[in-house]
Parts: sequence; structure tokens; C-alpha cells
Amino acid sequence: MKSKMVKIFLVMLVSSFSQNIYAEYETKSIFSESYKCTATKSGGFRHSGSGSNLVIFRPDEEYFLTHISNIPKEVIFKMIDKPIIDSLGNNEDRIREAVEKRYMKQINVGDEIVIEESSYFIRTQEENPKDRITYFNACTRIKGSYISCYEGNTLTRFHFFVETGRFVYSYAGTWHSPSKQLVEDSSFIFGECKKYFM
Repeated sequence: MKSKMVKIFLVMLVSSFSQNIYAEYETKSIFSESYKCTATKSGGFRHSGSGSNLVIFRPDEEYFLTHISNIPKEVIFKMIDKPIIDSLGNNEDRIREAVEKRYMKQINVGDEIVIEESSYFIRTQEENPKDRITYFNACTRIKGSYISCYEGNTLTRFHFFVETGRFVYSYAGTWHSPSKQLVEDSSFIFGECKKYFM
């Protein structure tokens, strides 16, 4: 009788352990939405050898803010090393958890303020959402406030205020650069963001 009870207990323990290992992925982020942001106004300064002129540009830009939990499966499997993927049994949920643990950092400041670094990634409409390189530009989100992104350098900044649904994108340009070969315009882009379902 004791032997039978021990076997039942072990079966239940193994079953429970297996369920925990392969439990469905749930993000630890306090956010989950992704956004599509469309420009409505665009302007700035056009720089040339003879000076700089204030101009209005055609607002045709679009940006996508992808939450870490919404990154396509093809990319998730490229965001960590293959030996780790193998050790996780090629299980998508476990790999998503590992990717989130590796990239996202959550900081609690008091009771109300939560800052999440690398819980969002920004891309333009030209960038392929299924390409690993697209997810190098990570963003920071502050609860109840904004999402802020730097696109690979400090010359470019994207700021989206979640409460208003509006964003501003700025690029400093290269007017101040010592190199005279490449002169790029300085620009500001304004627009609105809406939830985007991938």
C-alpha cells in the first residue's frame, strides 16, 4: 500500500514539475501593447554649403513599437544562442521567457513609478519585422508616461506619450559634423500612435 502511494506521489510530482517547465509564456512586463505610429507633420532645416533653410517635409514616415512579447517567433529563436535553445528543448514559451529575462530590465521606483528598459523595440516601415537586426533599437517605457527610443545613436530620438497618443521624432542632422562630405538635414516629425495587433 505504501509503495503504491509513493508511486502516485512521484507521478503527481513529476507531472506538476513538467507542467511548470512547459507552462505557457506570460510576459513579466506590465505592458503588452504594440503600436503603429504615423507621421502627420514633418519639418526641419535643410543644410548646404551656403547655409541652412527652414523647410517643411512630406510626412510619410511610419514607426512601429513592438513589445518584447510580440516579437515574431522567427526572430525570438535568433535572439539567444543555439546551445541555450537546445537546452530549453526548442520550446517557444521557454525561449520567449529566456529572451525577456536577458533583454528586459524592470525598475520599481516607489509605489507608482515603474521603468522598463528594452521592453519595446522601434522599427521603420522599411525594416523587416522578421529580421533579427530590426530589434537592435531598444526603448524604455515608464508606466503612465512615455516610451523613449534612441535609434542606434544619440542623434536620433523618438518620444511617444501614451496618454495623448502623440509622438515626436527628432534627428539632429550632421550640420555640426567635421565631415563636409555627408551633410544631412535636421528634422522633427510629429504624429500619432495607435495600438497595433501583429
